[in-house]
Amino acid sequence: MNNCDELNSCVNYFKSKNGYNRAFEQMKKKWRHYGRSAGYIILDNPSDSEKELLGGFLGKDFNNTEKIKFSMSDFEKALSETKYKNITLYDLLETYFGEKLITNKEYKTEKINEKSDFFSAIIKRISSEYGDECSSVRWLENIRKNKNYGYKLIISEYEKSKAETENIIYNVCSAFEYLNHISENGIRLAILAAEITRNPHYFDRNLVAGKLLIQLLSFLQNKSGNMSAEEILQLYYSYGIKPDDISSFTTAYGIRLYTENGIHQAYSEFIKNKESYVITLSNLGKITGADCESKKVYVFENQTVFSHICEELKDMKISALCTSGQMKTASLLLIDMLCRSDCEIYYSGDTDPEGILIANKIICRNPQKIRPWRMTVQDYYDSISDKPVTDERLIQFDGVTDTRLFDVCTAVKKEKLAGYQEQLIDKMIEDIKTEFYVGNS
Repeated sequence: MNNCDELNSCVNYFKSKNGYNRAFEQMKKKWRHYGRSAGYIILDNPSDSEKELLGGFLGKDFNNTEKIKFSMSDFEKALSETKYKNITLYDLLETYFGEKLITNKEYKTEKINEKSDFFSAIIKRISSEYGDECSSVRWLENIRKNKNYGYKLIISEYEKSKAETENIIYNVCSAFEYLNHISENGIRLAILAAEITRNPHYFDRNLVAGKLLIQLLSFLQNKSGNMSAEEILQLYYSYGIKPDDISSFTTAYGIRLYTENGIHQAYSEFIKNKESYVITLSNLGKITGADCESKKVYVFENQTVFSHICEELKDMKISALCTSGQMKTASLLLIDMLCRSDCEIYYSGDTDPEGILIANKIICRNPQKIRPWRMTVQDYYDSISDKPVTDERLIQFDGVTDTRLFDVCTAVKKEKLAGYQEQLIDKMIEDIKTEFYVGNS
């Protein structure tokens, strides 16, 4: 009998006896842990078959025990005293399980190398098509090195299907590189997806490819990959992607909008009729600029306050904007356009953590042209309510960076009560009237 036949015979013997199964499973784990014959095998509540077979093989009496315990070296020694003395425990275990017996450390190293090879292959593929210095390659190199901006998602998909994951990454990179060749008018997300994959839903935000596209764009702008829906819309917009969504909108009053052909006549009619109007993100796609007659724009967080003041002052040529208590992309883009036209922006919001944080984010877009309005400590006490603010919400003040808001943050932290715009309507009206009459005197 040659060595191969002897090994197979030995394996067949142990496999034919059910009493050895649990012992072999534990010996495999021990070998993977230590990389050698080391440690103890412990079988709780052993069966009669396990007691008989292991006891007989090891030369021990396990009949009256509730636990079988023996060392790996005991088993190896017992094996060397049988007719299979030329068979090593390593060869026996490897053949018994029909797989390469490697240590946990070797296994991890092997997996790491496989993942590295995977990234190398896709980077080589993208480089050959779009160049070594393209943005997609920089993203992938960063993922491989720093394990962020989509790494966990990629590895999760990689464990399911290496080939499909490579295909998804390739399509994401191809989509981004395609963006470099579209017109200034941009492209809708569904059309981009159809151009690259023939599937208009391929880059939907809830799908893997859509999530990775967001991670790629986030990396290039050095932003967190964990963003709100509105922040994602801003990200898309900055790269010329038009999401098929009209949920981002703002409400305006007295603000002129311009296209490449001049003033937008539809919105001019609203101004002429002294009416407010809704502008969606989709509408803004064709707008090239915004301006107003007074060069002063009052921005309100609250829809009710906005509507009331516009109605009260409809005989004056005021300009106003309502954010509806959110950081909607449409509002931010319109504010940016107004700043570029040298308009002064006066922003007023509720004096609670959420309202002040929104005010801070808007003001920080252009601190020279955007200023807080009716958000002083005195305004807070004039508008204070009995609605409590929890300590968890107060933590949001850590994100406030504009020094003009520091004092009111301190006051809210002290009182732990929210202040609301509705209580300041009369003061706001007086402010606007004073500015209007002074400016027109």
